[in-house]
Amino acid sequence: MFPLHLALPPNLSPPALAAPPPLVSALPLVAPCPAPPLPELEPPPRSKGPNDARPADDDVKWADTGIARDPDVAPSLEWAIWQLIPSPQLGVGDGARFGLRWQVTPLLYSFATDERLDRWRWLVAEPIVRQSGSIELFASPEYLALDGGIGARFGLRGGLRAYFGLLGRGDNLSASLGASYFHFRDASGFSAEAGAYVLFGSLGVVLTYSPTFDAAPWLVTLRLRYF
Repeated sequence: MFPLHLALPPNLSPPALAAPPPLVSALPLVAPCPAPPLPELEPPPRSKGPNDARPADDDVKWADTGIARDPDVAPSLEWAIWQLIPSPQLGVGDGARFGLRWQVTPLLYSFATDERLDRWRWLVAEPIVRQSGSIELFASPEYLALDGGIGARFGLRGGLRAYFGLLGRGDNLSASLGASYFHFRDASGFSAEAGAYVLFGSLGVVLTYSPTFDAAPWLVTLRLRYF
């Protein structure tokens, strides 16, 4: 066997191999905009006719961050009904005595709200106004299971109380310090108190000390406040 060699003529050399074309051409990062963007449509005219429920321009109120407006708060029947729900309390002295307490705020001054707003409140005070920082004049009708019959068990307490917001401007946690004068049929005198509140001030614990109240010098009140 002899090897077979094929020789091509000089003018018939094999063609050079070219690189294959890319399968996918590179895409531009940003697609060109074929035309300028369309202008935004103008709002429809607001004409108030007999069959048009849309408000007229004069009726539309736009928010203005540079103007502070006072909230519209006033006593209502629903608010009065909620105030009738008492806060339970326990008197500790010569024994444990169950009691109830109600809360009324004739006047409150807030020192932690926007200075452009009215800081005075009568009877009704929003939680943020009271718990963020305020001083209130309060009155607390009370019932305490004292000896001496039903006439000796009802009394009244009045005084001043200051609130201080500790967490979340008082929404999450606030505290209070106060002083009051109490009067029952068989006992009266001055008291000092301290309290802590959570849940926007709706739930709290108040500890009251009355040195001249022999039957119950210590009062622990689970305060339930409905604004």
